[in-house]
Amino acid sequence: AAEAAAAPALVVDHLVWCVDSVDKGIEKFEALTGVRPCIGGQHLGLGTHNALLSLGDGVYLEILALDPAQKMEARWIGIDCPTKPCLATYCVQSDGKLEDVQASAKAKGYDIGSIKDYSRENTEGKTLKWRLAADHHTSGYEKLPLRGLVPFIVDWSVNPLEHPSAISPKGCRLAELRAYHPNPEELRKVFEALNLKGITVEAGDTERLEA
Repeated sequence: AAEAAAAPALVVDHLVWCVDSVDKGIEKFEALTGVRPCIGGQHLGLGTHNALLSLGDGVYLEILALDPAQKMEARWIGIDCPTKPCLATYCVQSDGKLEDVQASAKAKGYDIGSIKDYSRENTEGKTLKWRLAADHHTSGYEKLPLRGLVPFIVDWSVNPLEHPSAISPKGCRLAELRAYHPNPEELRKVFEALNLKGITVEAGDTERLEA
């Protein structure tokens, strides 16, 4: 019980909305909400680029599309989903070190994979840095863990800039994130191993996310 109490808590960091193009995604989201997302930047070597929109303190929406300038196949975090737009998956952040999350989850039967460093330049030429545990989210949409209902994990402690939610257009707020699965107990077991908070798990005919 003492170990469980010491395990870092995970909460939603951002949602990944995959679209055919960043420009079309921005236009569609603005048409739906009246709020226009801003351009984020390129994920060099990963084949994608994004736009961003704040969903409240510490939470944001990532509008993700293939980057025409990179001319490469991309398969990470659901970008190769067959139908777009698609809320493909999501990312959570920890209030502790990723290594502690890794150890705690492994002790409870779930392996988050390796931890890697990432960065990208923003529109001002400044470098955004983060650490990510996303091995299970890099092999294509069909292989996302529990079809994207299990998140990847970010650590922003290495980032010298403000969190994306603080510098992205405001006007929307994430009221709730629901995860539907034919066997909800299977999903709850993973969430418990991750000490994941704030997501509603429900029974559903197919695996899907709703926000």
